[in-house]
Amino acid sequence: MFSLKILKKHCSKEWLPVFELNNKIVKFRAKERIFSEGDAVKYIYFIESGTVKVLSKFNEKEEKIIRIAGDGMILGHRGINAKNFPVTAETLTETVVTSVPMDVFLKIIKANPNMSVYLINFMSDELRDGEERMKTLLILDPKVRIAIILVRLIDHFGYDKKIKNKPKIILSRTDIANMAGTTYETVIRTLALFKDSNILQIEGKQILLIDEKELRRIASHKVSTKRPAALVKS
Repeated sequence: MFSLKILKKHCSKEWLPVFELNNKIVKFRAKERIFSEGDAVKYIYFIESGTVKVLSKFNEKEEKIIRIAGDGMILGHRGINAKNFPVTAETLTETVVTSVPMDVFLKIIKANPNMSVYLINFMSDELRDGEERMKTLLILDPKVRIAIILVRLIDHFGYDKKIKNKPKIILSRTDIANMAGTTYETVIRTLALFKDSNILQIEGKQILLIDEKELRRIASHKVSTKRPAALVKS
């Protein structure tokens, strides 16, 4: 169990019983909300298995994806030192989390400096990722933005162990559009271009990555001249 492994690594032994007495395993179906923006902060969550998207309200009608979280990651830490959650966490797949009361978790990190450092590093990494996503949105070519998202999913979550060339996590076309700051139709057209260029294969909703090197070249703004002109133009 990820949460117990982290506690054993970063906390003194006397605090493990506190964690074990106060944690609870919770299972969610796909497309369920673990917590919503504005909910009272009661727990912090460790993802044991599954995939979750973290959303923030862009306006009264829209929510923007600001983070994708998977196995071995933390949720709810944005609620530390707050009364209400500033974001929403919604499952993309069946997900299992360990929940710990926030007041108990705060006592644990205050008493265990190594756990505090782990949390600071985790939040620093997340902040850095957020800043990189903001820079990505300044790129004019949506094809580059979409390529960057696909590359980051591979870098963060890797490939499926059972199906060759299949990324472990692939977002819906709608979610890709949300993260890329573009339209659903643009995502469909771009994926079709990537398919025609033999960068990837599309099987229903699934994507198989055939040419990771070329995808990374596009993501780094260096489109190969061997590719169709449609990939070179903005």
